[in-house]
Amino acid sequence: MKLKSVKSLTLMKVIVKTIRELKEVLSEETRLIKIGVNEAWKISKLALSWGHTTSRNWRNDKYFIIYQALTLKWISRLYWSDVKIRL
Repeated sequence: MKLKSVKSLTLMKVIVKTIRELKEVLSEETRLIKIGVNEAWKISKLALSWGHTTSRNWRNDKYFIIYQALTLKWISRLYWSDVKIRL
């Protein structure tokens, strides 16, 4: 749908917000980040308890978080292939 103009500022804000939310929902990267954040924190805490002080940085490392989500996804397929887990 092409809009030539929108007269209502409120309508424009709602349209923009809706499009942003849809992009986020559909984004694979966002989905992986939401899955991997908890695991990244758990691993970071464990490494901290072992004295690895720079492991705090892992909590904010986007690529580490995505790696954790992909690892979880792979493990779930490997061990629970007969169970449908949506990661």
